Amino acid sequence: MDRPVNADVNLSARMDRGKISITHLNAAADGVELSGNGSFQMDGRALSGNLSLTADDLSRALAVVGMPSVNGTCNAALTVDGSLNQPQFSLNLHALTLQNQESRIQGNGRLRLLADGGGIDPGFVNALNLTLEKVSAANFTEAPPIDGILDGRLQLGGPLASLTGELSLNASALNADVATIGNIDARMRLDAGTVFVDRLHLLNQDSTFNAAGKIQLLVPDTLHLVQDPPFDFTADSDHLDPGDFIDTVNGDFTFKGMLTGSVEKPVGRISLTGGQVNLAGQSMETISLDARFENRRLWLDRLLAVVAPGEQIEGGGWVDLDKTVDLHVKSDGISTSRIQRLHEFFPGEGMLQVDVTAQGRMDNPDIDGHLTVSDIIINDGTIEDVNLTFSLHDMLVRATETGLPRYADRPGAGGRKHPGCRQRRGTSGP
Repeated sequence: MDRPVNADVNLSARMDRGKISITHLNAAADGVELSGNGSFQMDGRALSGNLSLTADDLSRALAVVGMPSVNGTCNAALTVDGSLNQPQFSLNLHALTLQNQESRIQGNGRLRLLADGGGIDPGFVNALNLTLEKVSAANFTEAPPIDGILDGRLQLGGPLASLTGELSLNASALNADVATIGNIDARMRLDAGTVFVDRLHLLNQDSTFNAAGKIQLLVPDTLHLVQDPPFDFTADSDHLDPGDFIDTVNGDFTFKGMLTGSVEKPVGRISLTGGQVNLAGQSMETISLDARFENRRLWLDRLLAVVAPGEQIEGGGWVDLDKTVDLHVKSDGISTSRIQRLHEFFPGEGMLQVDVTAQGRMDNPDIDGHLTVSDIIINDGTIEDVNLTFSLHDMLVRATETGLPRYADRPGAGGRKHPGCRQRRGTSGP
């Protein structure tokens, strides 16, 4: 919103032999005061100056940039030298404080910009220190994607090419639009272009998750990104209930994983086991997964979901980093009454067998499958087995049914067809 600003400006300057000297400059507006001195040589266009900025109340200035409820203070010094064509700036932030309700951010630091406008001087010993106290993102920005309470400290120092730093962060009651995250305790370091995750602990109700490792992002003593960053991470959990995070899945899971190598060539193993699982309304007694990363592929060595004793779904295959797949899922027999979505509209009982394969690219896979429902009973009457062969090729679905959905011959059945069932053979599609 446009509004009038009261400003006071005092300037003392003189010119002598082609040199302009500013002996005193003082400007104050909206709680911000700028003072300093400087000079400019007209023939060589050389300049120099020292400016000091003091703000005892940043609330009005922060309101202009979209933070109307935030208050703060600032004390900084700016030095400029070089020439008018290639000025060089050095900033020394002595103290900065931002606060809204209980959220408080404090910081200080220093940096120098290159004379040619090429960014931060890589040879300058930079510094940045930030402290977070009970910080909620909602107190500084509208509708943040993740909110909670953050306490932590960040320290960075040294030339850009050899920056070192440490981060300690404690986050509580973290929430996002799609999930409840919980509490995080993290300890991280930056040294020689490598980020070390010394500790990452997640706690949400009774669910826990731990991780540690490292990843090299920069070539040591340079600002060049590593083309294929190497890394080494481990993670584990002795109790993880997805229901603590999202609404669609719950259960009691354990997890253990190791991943090393590089972004382009990861190598590792993952093991996941869960009990008393509910997946989008479908109950399962157990789920187990053993997988490995090798040769640029995620290999699903074992996927087993037990719906009930003796009734299970098995799967396996691989997913390549080039977005191709070769997967299969098979079940030798599951009671239709145990499949929630099927039981809602299937009026009887039977045993379901499924065998499905998927190959090719993820965005256009070739899928082939066979489905059989046997031992069908509807209204105390038996129905012949239903067999369905289906496929998806070039985004075109084809399905062929074999077997007649009718009552089998039995005393009293009279060979009647079940109401609503009709005999049909054929193929959908051209």
